[in-house]
Amino acid sequence: MTNKLSLHNTEVLQEETRTEEALWLEYYPKLHQYCHFLTQNKWDADDIAQEAYLKAKKYYTNQQSFTSALLNKIAYHHWIDQVRKRKKETIELDDKIVNQKEEKQAIDTIYSVELLMKHFTPKQ
Repeated sequence: MTNKLSLHNTEVLQEETRTEEALWLEYYPKLHQYCHFLTQNKWDADDIAQEAYLKAKKYYTNQQSFTSALLNKIAYHHWIDQVRKRKKETIELDDKIVNQKEEKQAIDTIYSVELLMKHFTPKQ
């Protein structure tokens, strides 16, 4: 009896795998193309397409509600969220780096002045 259950479970699992594979092959190429259009960047398009597909799989288990339009909408909103997050990011230089740059500029200036004084006459 346990063999029948495990055989049935295996068949169900194989069928689910086939349907997921069919969904992936049907929708992912179009989704990736749309994401590339949105982002204008291959790497961002890969990330957005994968995230959108996974969100759709997570929240829409019914295969009939799983459409290209839905995936595109999820991808679009995910992209908008990413852009907003990037706008809020700021890059600040460390104080040590700023001080090192200022010191280097001062040393370069002193070196340049000494070089000019060495090679030119006082009138020049």
